[in-house]
Amino acid sequence: LASLAASIGIQLILVVGQNRKKGLLRILKECLIVLIGAKAPTDAYRVAMGAEHEKDTMVGPMMEMTFNKCAELFAESIPGIIIQLSAIVSTINSG
Repeated sequence: LASLAASIGIQLILVVGQNRKKGLLRILKECLIVLIGAKAPTDAYRVAMGAEHEKDTMVGPMMEMTFNKCAELFAESIPGIIIQLSAIVSTINSG
């Protein structure tokens, strides 16, 4: 649960930073996308449709998707690997 909360928190920080000059309504819309878990498909759709780098945003759609994928990897996958490795080590130690 902590890794999921960390992933959502990091993604929210990225969304606010990306859209800070676009206004409160845009920030709230993007935050809602993160909170319902649709950020990855939304980013993929934007990249697939060839969305251009919007004025007043920090990075383009491809870089935004890359940042979010890195945040997911860091916050969700790495803790999962640690849990799996600790299970393997405890199994080896117990017998």
